[in-house]
Amino acid sequence: MMSMFTALSTSWSLLSGLSTRAKVEICMGMTIAAGLVAGWLWVSDLKDVNQVQAEQLANQRTSITTLTNEKEQLATSKAISDAQRDAYAQRTEALNQENQENEQQAQHYQAESEAAQQQLRQLQAQDLCAGHAVPAGVVRVQQQAVSDFNAQYQR
Repeated sequence: MMSMFTALSTSWSLLSGLSTRAKVEICMGMTIAAGLVAGWLWVSDLKDVNQVQAEQLANQRTSITTLTNEKEQLATSKAISDAQRDAYAQRTEALNQENQENEQQAQHYQAESEAAQQQLRQLQAQDLCAGHAVPAGVVRVQQQAVSDFNAQYQR
């Protein structure tokens, strides 16, 4: 700090021998030089700020592109999910309809079976041979007929 004051006092003593016009010109030159240095520092700072902002802008553009791609992928996934949901809903409706038809057929077959069993009981009650064993050949033929009937309705 002392050396700075010494340099200033030496510079001032050199200036004391100059004319007023020279002193004004020197002051003007120093003011212009100080302005140029300040301007250069300001422009340099602006360049740095501009570079940082350009990098931030590039990062934001990359982020926007990434988010846009993700949004498109999500929209595609949503459309696929909606289509699958609709397909499953239609399939469920078809299966429910088929289930109702199967239940109606089962009730119909149950009613026919009960009617046939009732009729068989009535016929056996009136027939004297009903108490005797059925020959093995007849049993085999009946079992084959039942197997053939069941095979028609198995999935």
